[in-house]
Amino acid sequence: MRMRGIATPWEGQFQLDELETFEHNRRLKPVTVPVLVHKPSYCILHAEVGTLPARKPLSKANLAKLARYEQLEGDVKRKSESREKMTRCFECSRAFAIRRRRSSSVPTRSTPTASR
Repeated sequence: MRMRGIATPWEGQFQLDELETFEHNRRLKPVTVPVLVHKPSYCILHAEVGTLPARKPLSKANLAKLARYEQLEGDVKRKSESREKMTRCFECSRAFAIRRRRSSSVPTRSTPTASR
């Protein structure tokens, strides 16, 4: 993107996708990763990472691990940040679309015509 320059418009469609992965443990610490992609070039324009709550139901062993994780992190339960992170990606897509609209609405210079 640095080589392309910020002033160069992104023409074409954008795609927003959300993947789910995890940190340390698939059931106890899942995370969401929404990604904004420029569809024609497959260039990733923006990505966010957010937490998701533990996947339930949990075994007794996983409940004990979850309690330890929460205690280590300050007794904070993980909440879903999916909506917040997706909203940020949508805002970025709007910024790219606005930039594209403004650059395409710039009047082009026409050659003067001779009057008769």
